[in-house]
Parts: sequence; C-alpha cells; structure tokens
Amino acid sequence: MAKYIGKRANFGMGKESVAGTAVAPTHWVPCEDKTPNIVAEYVQDNSDYGRIENSVSSEVVYSKGEPEVKGLVFDKIIGLFFDAALGTAAFAADTPEAGVNTHTFTILNSEIHPTYTLVFKDPNEDYDFPYGKLKMLSLIYSKRALTRFESTWVGQAKESDTNTATYATDENHFNSTMVAFKLAANQAGIAGASAFDVEDLKLTIEKEIIEQDSLGNSEPVNIYNGIITLDLEVEILMDNTTYQTLFTAGTVQAAEIKLVNTGVTIGAVTNPTITIQLNAVNFEEMDKPYSHNDIVRIKLSGKGHYKLADSKAIEIVLINTEGTYV
Repeated sequence: MAKYIGKRANFGMGKESVAGTAVAPTHWVPCEDKTPNIVAEYVQDNSDYGRIENSVSSEVVYSKGEPEVKGLVFDKIIGLFFDAALGTAAFAADTPEAGVNTHTFTILNSEIHPTYTLVFKDPNEDYDFPYGKLKMLSLIYSKRALTRFESTWVGQAKESDTNTATYATDENHFNSTMVAFKLAANQAGIAGASAFDVEDLKLTIEKEIIEQDSLGNSEPVNIYNGIITLDLEVEILMDNTTYQTLFTAGTVQAAEIKLVNTGVTIGAVTNPTITIQLNAVNFEEMDKPYSHNDIVRIKLSGKGHYKLADSKAIEIVLINTEGTYV
C-alpha cells in the first residue's frame, strides 16, 4: 500500500441500464473535491453475561455510500448531473448545426430517476457504488471565478472494481464573464428581457431520497427520489428598489441563467451553451446589510415552483458535441 495525496484519486461515473447493476464509467470527472463517505451501520450485543462492560460484540447490518463531488462545470460532463437531477433528457442531433447537439432536461414526474455507478480509483483501491441517485446539485456562479458545481449522492454498498481512468480532452468550462441573469413576468418574456448586474448566483436542486431496505439485505434494495425542491440565491448591488419590491409584493417571476463560452467554437459557428429557465420564482427571503465602507447589496433567496400554465418548473438546455444522455 502506498501513501498518496488526494489529488491522485479519480472519480468516474456511468449511467446504469438496470438500476443497481454496476457499469464501467463513461466519463471521468475532474474534481476540485471528492469524498466517498462509506457508511456502515453497526448493532451491538449488549447482553449482560454478569459483566458491567457495555457490550460483547458488534456487527454491520447496513452499508451504503454517500459520495460528495465538487468541481468545475464542463459542457459535456455536466449533462450527466443534469440527467441525474431532473430525470428526463431529450436529444436533438445536429441541432443547431451539423456536429452539434442539443439536450433538453426537464423533471420526470416519477420516483424512479436515472441511476449511476459512481467509481473511485486511487493508488491503493478501485471501487464503486452502484445504484447512485443524486441527492443535491448546486450550481455556483461567483465574481472573478470559474463556474462550479457541488453534488451529493446516495448509493448501494461499496464494491471492488477494475478501471483505468481516462479523461476527455475536449471539455469546455465557463467563467463569471460568460453569465447572464434575467427576470421576466413569464417564460415567454425572457427572450426580450435585459440581463442585469448580479454579483453572485446559486441554484440548488435538492431531492428527498427514500431508501428501501428489507430483511435479508445489508444495503438499500431500492433507492427512490421523493420531493424535488428548487432554490435560487441572488446577490445584487442595491441601486434601485425593483428587486426589493419583488420580495415585498410576492411577485412571481420567470428566471433565466445563461452561460455561453464565446471563446470556443463547436461545429462551424456554435458556442458551448447552458440555459436554465425557472418558470415561477418567488423571492421569499431578503437580506440587506449596511456595511460601513462598502456598496450596499441585497441578497434574495427564492423558491422555484411548478407553473400550472406552463406544465413545468424548470428546463435546462445544454448545447455541446456530446452524444445522447438518454
């Protein structure tokens, strides 16, 4: 066994055809931080045997993985996370041009969403967690920074594996200069709305995870997703009261976060693009601290809702050169 630093460990993932049946990674994910979080639940034998010691033995009765993965938003790999988060990925080949594809992700109204085999490989071990269900995905847009994601997962117990880590060389990332944020009365109005200055943005998609375990098994038999929650955080310079009024009046807005890497061309004229639209957002919390020697900012926290008129809560459109995520 060798001593090694965490940067030498690798993380990969592959979409499962059958939930819980492990597959080889289709993508190796460059990470900023990764933690496998191997979970083992013990029970103790507290029988007395005429002794005052608390227990005479313990044994494992339940095992699972709860990996955490953080990294940069790359234009192809991030589609796996969108698929795991929302559940449905529609594929349009050669759109908007030959050699470029459009992927549209929406919420699958079901407890059964896609599962992934989550693989960790380091100098000493090679193992995976089958039946990986995404629990939380956050997209973080900060000033003077690369766009990042954070994710948490739940999977079945750790299994030994054999893999070779191979990273793609044609991934494209995004930074703070490529972000545009819009609000409009409805989704149809977003196209004509103007983007406004935002200092920080964070979108979080969180899914309640339901584990089914049963007698005769030592790991989750099935892993379901329950309620999906959409949270949006926005920080804006306080140069008018428009957005404060949205909070105090309870005004519902459609929102869009768009990333376009204009420094990269895919196909003949297309740029890697991520467009996220929330159909109905209420800003339910506001913070306006008065710092003595700084420009006053307003921080808004909003909830994304299902909009009956649109039959939708969120839509993510990803344009890249990746094949289908279906």
